[in-house]
Amino acid sequence: QPGYASRVCVLNESVRSMFLAHGRKPEEVIVTGNPAFDQLTAPETATAGAQLRHARGWDDGKRTILWASQIEPERHPFNDLSGDPSLPRRVERHLREIVAADEDLRLVVRYHPSERVVFEPSVRVDFSPMSEPISTLLHAVDAVVVTASTVGLEAALAGRPVVSIDNS
Repeated sequence: QPGYASRVCVLNESVRSMFLAHGRKPEEVIVTGNPAFDQLTAPETATAGAQLRHARGWDDGKRTILWASQIEPERHPFNDLSGDPSLPRRVERHLREIVAADEDLRLVVRYHPSERVVFEPSVRVDFSPMSEPISTLLHAVDAVVVTASTVGLEAALAGRPVVSIDNS
């Protein structure tokens, strides 16, 4: 709302434009970025991503897709709309089918820390444990698939194409 604060710090110009469109004065909205995301563009993170890609054998010419899974609630916590808790597993199953049908693809599965899923290994489907820093992992893959996840924003900041599934 206009006048809520004398300054509003935002992530990027797109967010700034949204605030201006809702009546904020240009001098009130400052693009500062977010220090939590600074490491995504650091050269040493890109180097670590290349090293991880090599160490995991993902530098074999196949396109490596990261599925960054996210819990979907039955009811949205803020607006009480219905959700689809089965969506993450259905997306993963579909991605596995795509990879099984195309030998030039590999899938890396990264479960959300709150998920309790047992990973099922299969051909060209790898697991990324929580011990692998997400910023490094994002630089080790070619593309990222998400639902409602900050990982999608992080992937975009790391220069990776992002597919966001909005079916819940």
